[in-house]
Amino acid sequence: MISQRSMIVISPPCIAQQRRRRRALSICIYFSIVAFIYHIMMMLYLAHDLPDPISNLSPQLPIKNKQQQQQSSLLSYEHHSISRKLTDQQIIEHRPSTATSLHTHTSVITDGETIAAILQGDINFREYLANSSTTPPTTPTKATTPRLRFMPGQITNTNLTKANILHHCYSNPDIYARHFPGKSYRQVSTISDKYKLVYLHLPKAGSSTSRYLLEHSLDGHNAPLNPAGNDLNTRYVNYTVFTFVREPLQRFYSQYDEVFLRYAPWVKRKRYFKHPYPFIYTNITTLAAYRNIYCPLELIPSYIREEKMNNTRAFILWRTKQQTKENGTLALRFEQFVEKYNSLSPWDVHLHLQVPHISNKYTGRPRRVDEIYSTDANKTIINWEKMVKKYGRSLPESNESFNARSAPRRYKTSLVSNETKQKICRISAIDYCCLNIALPTECSDIGIHCSLGVNKLGEFQIQPWQHPHEID
Repeated sequence: MISQRSMIVISPPCIAQQRRRRRALSICIYFSIVAFIYHIMMMLYLAHDLPDPISNLSPQLPIKNKQQQQQSSLLSYEHHSISRKLTDQQIIEHRPSTATSLHTHTSVITDGETIAAILQGDINFREYLANSSTTPPTTPTKATTPRLRFMPGQITNTNLTKANILHHCYSNPDIYARHFPGKSYRQVSTISDKYKLVYLHLPKAGSSTSRYLLEHSLDGHNAPLNPAGNDLNTRYVNYTVFTFVREPLQRFYSQYDEVFLRYAPWVKRKRYFKHPYPFIYTNITTLAAYRNIYCPLELIPSYIREEKMNNTRAFILWRTKQQTKENGTLALRFEQFVEKYNSLSPWDVHLHLQVPHISNKYTGRPRRVDEIYSTDANKTIINWEKMVKKYGRSLPESNESFNARSAPRRYKTSLVSNETKQKICRISAIDYCCLNIALPTECSDIGIHCSLGVNKLGEFQIQPWQHPHEID
């Protein structure tokens, strides 16, 4: 007698569905096991206080405790390929010394000519340290990292361009992690395949003007670059890579103006966004109220008001182009912002520092840049005229399009205190050092210096002598 259960026949579609479910379940179990094993390995790695073999290849701050070590991220997938298990003796030798600070090796300022000679290979770095009076009183051990101290903008050797100096820069990924292009904002570039040019955008350094000119004069098109890739050395290896940079203090003024307007209360934004510094908008809730601060109606001549008031758009445009007449309230808000601003946690790309923004977020090294131009003293158009002339082209006749975003400063920078300017200089120290830009007068004697060191791979590293978070 045949039972009813044995008479049940499973149709082919049901069998296929069951197989798919088993396959999906198997994949989930497999990845769960892999993730669990990886988690256990990382816990064991951190529990034994093993130093990161890559972070010890370059001068960094001593890790004070276990919690800080756990917060330190792994630097690069490239470097992990050369990672290896260290012996106990190697661990002792590689661990940074907590007794000797990286900033106590020398108090002597090295002149720019010597730094240039070292970078060019005319002077051996280690021999210079051993023979000069700038070395510490005791011979440095393997735990210490000897460095040379020099002033920003003092490398005047004509054989070393800004691009040459930038090549030796190092933006520590653990410190400047938020200043690298990320997933939501990849490295933006404008590329001309016809003339083999790649322009790396730097926000608030003439990027809108440069993008427009490259598109309309040299047949350029926008193309984002992978922030972790090596496309400039592969796909665009035969292209000339260039960028425009700006004096950091003047750029910071413009950065603040940009983010002030972008995140103002009258601008619609996503609901979940919470401004980190809302006090800068106190009693300024509308665009009309903001306009009435930098261009008060009572200060506008009556004949202008009578002429423009009938055309609201023309009147607004006229007010936009006027020099600010604010009484200091906007400058005070700017000073309060700088005082509270955490420079290592920018919330908008327009607040990024220049050097980290064009660097690889894993290695901390700048992308390949062949030519660097300046936007200071209205040099942007002049430099572009020279550039397009090399290719037998000319700039567009009308300049209205690429100057559309330019407007007078809304707050009076003349009212900004020297203390505020000095903090901005400290925040921007890596740009001053790596771009070889001299400090402004207000910041020239407050102890901002650059350092030149050599990592374990024998590569030069130019960094600020003190990073922003190390300053009291």
